[in-house]
Amino acid sequence: MSIDRRKWRNNRFDCANKSSFSYLNIGVPLKEEFTGINAVSIALNEREAAFVKKNEHYLKCLREIDCIAVPVFDNKGQLIGVIDISCMNGLTDECVFMVFLMAKYIEYNYAALKKEMIKGKFEEVELKILKLTSEGKTDEEIARIIMRSISNVKYHKNKIFEILNVKNVKDCIYKATKMDLI
Repeated sequence: MSIDRRKWRNNRFDCANKSSFSYLNIGVPLKEEFTGINAVSIALNEREAAFVKKNEHYLKCLREIDCIAVPVFDNKGQLIGVIDISCMNGLTDECVFMVFLMAKYIEYNYAALKKEMIKGKFEEVELKILKLTSEGKTDEEIARIIMRSISNVKYHKNKIFEILNVKNVKDCIYKATKMDLI
């Protein structure tokens, strides 16, 4: 969600059509410095679940919704996001349970989800190059095997390094092996 910055700057953030929340879009920066007290900003700052009732919001236009936000951490304990559920009619126990369940599901499956996201960035030829590189083949041998030019192999290798965020073959093979890409 993102805030229409013109409305923000002109202090017209008092919600003409409150039922549509037209001022909220996907990707809104809900950090406290942008929107004042809200469940997401508290969860980001405190790194724990936060519940904000209707009238506790700083912005008038958010004072009609109850919110619960739960931080999501990776397997190294780094904050990777926040799950938020907001409702105009009050949050039920089921909603509260669901937000905690979603956060735990993402945390539990984060490594697999990340691996699938990264794997989806590779072209088939890059996976072949990755496998052949892990077998110790030179760029010239790889080019011959996959019937491409050496410069094309080097191009794809650079792309592999970029996707895996590595700088050399050793780190590339290590990370690719750890992620079950080869």
